[in-house]
Amino acid sequence: PSMKRLGTTCAFRGTFLRTFRSSPAQRFSTDYSSDGVGNMKACVAPLPNLAVLRLDGPDTTKFLQDKTTNDVAGALPNSALYGGWLNPKGRYLYDSIMFRKESDEEFMVVCEAESVPNLLRHIKITKFRMKVNVSDVSNDTEVWSVLSRDRSLLDSVVEANSEIAAMLDPRWPEGQPTPPLGAILLRPKDDPPKITSDVAEVDSSLYHALRMIQGIPRDHWDLFKEQSFILEANFDWLQGVSFSKGCYMGQELTARSHHTGMIRKRLMPVLLGPMEGLEQGPAAFDRVEMPADGSLFPSYFDASSTLNLPEAGLDIKAEGKRVGKMFGTSFNVGIAQIRITESLKATEAGITLECGGHSVVPLVPHWWPEWPLT
Repeated sequence: PSMKRLGTTCAFRGTFLRTFRSSPAQRFSTDYSSDGVGNMKACVAPLPNLAVLRLDGPDTTKFLQDKTTNDVAGALPNSALYGGWLNPKGRYLYDSIMFRKESDEEFMVVCEAESVPNLLRHIKITKFRMKVNVSDVSNDTEVWSVLSRDRSLLDSVVEANSEIAAMLDPRWPEGQPTPPLGAILLRPKDDPPKITSDVAEVDSSLYHALRMIQGIPRDHWDLFKEQSFILEANFDWLQGVSFSKGCYMGQELTARSHHTGMIRKRLMPVLLGPMEGLEQGPAAFDRVEMPADGSLFPSYFDASSTLNLPEAGLDIKAEGKRVGKMFGTSFNVGIAQIRITESLKATEAGITLECGGHSVVPLVPHWWPEWPLT
């Protein structure tokens, strides 16, 4: 069984936020010890939270070029891009992974399943007279992730699973040898990926834990319609926005903020613990390098954690002053919006950040550039 959502939600500016929560016995279909997860080098997980749309027609490339943040026109056949859909004011609407098929005008678009009705409506409204066909193919297609830091393994898995589409995850920071989240596979319904015996099959909870550890957001959980600003969600560092392609909906705010460098908040991974502090582990704003032996998870990750995780939407505070907001949480990790300057000053002064009775330790993913933390 996969992770459950809380039955209760908390309101945040009109949007309901949720948090990954489950009892330890429900987290995995198999009982993974922390030692076992710590040594894991490759795994495959179904992603039932994701859906697949198919776009085709003679104007498809032009439409996606005009409506999304990345340079779709520059994508080669059988390649993938990550990008966002913005409103005219430059605020976030949806994100998606767009896979360009062999045909120049056919794309498979992977997005959050909860967003499908609204995204379909958005496409139909904004395409006007453009010749673009769109259909939801999720009933016939499943999305899987293969997590590994071994490039040759990822390449072989992509090659073996290309019946519909298979790709290295395009949320791939510049200069990194492999994507933080491995590969994405689109498989026929009830036809699991073709993988080697040394790749463990797990449920999606491990995928989402690693996604949080890497500081990569998820629609509806860490990104909120008409509220979020994509540069605060690291789209620029995840190769999710082009600053050279020309005009697209919502470009003005994104481009101006990029060129002025006025990004005061960022989504960051956080380590959660008791208020009395952690016995060991990284300090606030440490850059966390991945294990040298190729393992997927850093040593501080605890798959057996029984923390009563803080609710999403709660403020993160430093001696009563708000310095951030908690979003998704899982096991002993989470992802949060952090006001970098205020949080740095507080932690440098020895103040523990707190949320819902837990200590919060913001961490810098290994793939972040040096700015703004040097």
